Amino acid sequence: MSLALIGKLVCFTLAICSFSEGILYLLVYRTEDYQRKIAHFHELNRKLEKEKNAIVTYDRRRAQEKKISNLEESVKSASADLNRSKMKVNLAISAIDGKASLCSHQVVMGNDSP
Repeated sequence: MSLALIGKLVCFTLAICSFSEGILYLLVYRTEDYQRKIAHFHELNRKLEKEKNAIVTYDRRRAQEKKISNLEESVKSASADLNRSKMKVNLAISAIDGKASLCSHQVVMGNDSP
C-alpha cells in the first residue's frame, strides 16, 4: 500500500469521525433534555461522595449505608438514562461509519489487485 493511499485513508477516517461527533453533539449533547439529565447525574454523584465522606455515629451507620446504597442505585439509573439518550443517534452513526468503512475497504482492495 502506498503512503499516499494510507494518508487518504487516515484523512477519510478522521473526517468520518469528526462528522459523527458533530452529529452526536447537535442531536444529543446540545438538547435541554440531555443537559438536564447530565446535571442530575452530576448532582447525584456529588451527593454520593458527600455521603461516603460523612462521619456518622454507630447507631446511624445502618441508615447511612442504606442511603449510600440508594444513591448508588440512583447514579446507575441516571447513567443508564444518559446512555439511552445517546443510543438512537449512536445507531445511526454506526450505520454511517459502517458504510464509510466499506467504501474505504473497496478503495484499498481496488488498488491492491494486479
